[in-house]
Amino acid sequence: MNIYLLLEFVIVLFIMSLVFTRDIFSPSCIMCESYILAVTSAIWNIDKWNINLHNNTVFIITIGIFVFCVISWIINYGYSKNRKYSEEKAEPDFIKYDRKIIMLLIAAQGICLIIYIYFFIKALGDLSQYESLNYMMRYFRFFIDIEKDIPTVINQLIKISKAITYVCGFIFIHNKIVAKKLNKKKNENFLLISLIVFALMSLLTGGRFEVMILILAMIMMWYIITSIYNNNKTMTISTIMKIIGILIIAIILFSVMKTIVGRQSEASIIDYFTEYFGCSIQIFDIYLQDENNHITDGRGELFADLLKLLEKFKIIESRPDNSELATYVKSNGIVIGNVYTGFRKMIHDFGMLGVVFFQGLMSVIMTVYYEKIRNKKKINNISLSIIFYSAIAFTMFLHSYSEFFYSTIISFNYIAFFALLFVMKIIVQRVRY
Repeated sequence: MNIYLLLEFVIVLFIMSLVFTRDIFSPSCIMCESYILAVTSAIWNIDKWNINLHNNTVFIITIGIFVFCVISWIINYGYSKNRKYSEEKAEPDFIKYDRKIIMLLIAAQGICLIIYIYFFIKALGDLSQYESLNYMMRYFRFFIDIEKDIPTVINQLIKISKAITYVCGFIFIHNKIVAKKLNKKKNENFLLISLIVFALMSLLTGGRFEVMILILAMIMMWYIITSIYNNNKTMTISTIMKIIGILIIAIILFSVMKTIVGRQSEASIIDYFTEYFGCSIQIFDIYLQDENNHITDGRGELFADLLKLLEKFKIIESRPDNSELATYVKSNGIVIGNVYTGFRKMIHDFGMLGVVFFQGLMSVIMTVYYEKIRNKKKINNISLSIIFYSAIAFTMFLHSYSEFFYSTIISFNYIAFFALLFVMKIIVQRVRY
């Protein structure tokens, strides 16, 4: 069957990526890992969804990943030729920061959470009418308009809370790594409060997406910082096992959190997870077989957030609403989801040439960015470049799920996020950038 052929293609590309880069978290490896997970998850549900992938689906996905990988390998090779390994590793040192200011910022996050909970309860009304937390969250997700029922100021404060969280997460991870290397004790567990508060606030909005990308970002920060202090040497088996362990825990938490965010499912942890991350492959296949779906209609899905911003400032005329394009899809009589992998928006707006061009462009940007921060000699303070790369790395991890690099990262929200990171760095360290 074609789905097994697709899995074989992706595994071969993954092995080649490991051979070329010797880095399990290189952009090409992450892209392959994303699709190995998705295709394997789809295979788990092959009978339930009656999956029988068509040739065009296998062709588009394979070409898209292949283009990304080849360009990434070429860039990696160019950097590796000029990379000089030294027996002298980067001298680790703790990041110094104003502890009182950090504690004030975390306290502000806590206050924001309390205020959010107040408006959350107010929007729900009489809590006694809900049978459980699950019903309460389902009602909030489907019937409450967050932008109307939660004050705009509070919604904007969530963005500030996110910037504080990523800065605190970076300091915590960096100083933990340094403490271990220097064999010194440095208790900074209070920084984790920031991550917990932000996670709770994100879950209250009815989704796990921000929590998911926060976990991925923290893993990426840890890996990059460890790599720099280990002089970019190959990971040990123990490090790989730690990463696998963390991901397993994350998968369990993701499945457990379905009740908290109002999703109903009696499926086991494995079934639920594979249904969630495997459905995009089958949905994309169904989408491709309808010729009407391939017609570019100028709605600009790939740059949706950017175009919305341009519309807001009257730079371009308003376009038709495209929210109905990503509809929920049935397979074998079962509603399986409304995510179409990272390729649908490219196909819809630009056809097959769009897949080749935009996959290639994404590969250039992410690989060059990764190689530059990976070749840092040392980390003297809060590194915005590492934080921001880690924050957008989810676009590769979740590429098999949906497209985020062009449609989400290129937006006002992420421009504002980067600006807030810059401000938080200055506030926390009281230094000029």
